[in-house]
Amino acid sequence: MARKWAVEFKNLKEIKTRFHEIARAISAEQAGSLRSVSDIILASYKEAAWVVKEAALRNASSGSVPRRIFSGARPAIFAVPLVSENISRIRVYQRSAMVGVRTGAAPRLDRSQYKEWGGSKGNLKGMSLGRIFESGTHRGIKPVKYFRRAVWGTKGKVVSILTNAYQYALLRLNK
Repeated sequence: MARKWAVEFKNLKEIKTRFHEIARAISAEQAGSLRSVSDIILASYKEAAWVVKEAALRNASSGSVPRRIFSGARPAIFAVPLVSENISRIRVYQRSAMVGVRTGAAPRLDRSQYKEWGGSKGNLKGMSLGRIFESGTHRGIKPVKYFRRAVWGTKGKVVSILTNAYQYALLRLNK
């Protein structure tokens, strides 16, 4: 017989902790429902990452950032969901998502997104265009802060997406 849990929480950190406690206590007969609920949570991490990515793309396109950072076949701004599963136990998952800016640096050097300067060939300095336009330089490029504004501007929406996913997951496990 399936166990039922009563769960109360105040914030996202607490609800994630409760979910992991329940996932560890789940019986073998409920393992299938845990797998489907885990897929729902991973999808919510993906959705949250895309929200941040889209905000960063909007901010970059409205600022004085070169188009190759935010458009084209392979824009520098990216989002990817990550999951690490321990195969030996179905209950152990690590979920996260990453949003970032490709550097274009070695070993996959992309000259359209990475600039080198100064010195001889062995002593060149380099930096990605995404970083240059985010932070600015002492040579007249003013910082745009397109990425930082995207992260801070979408923080509430990301927390809301993840909280709703965990609440739904707990309801599904509690059936």
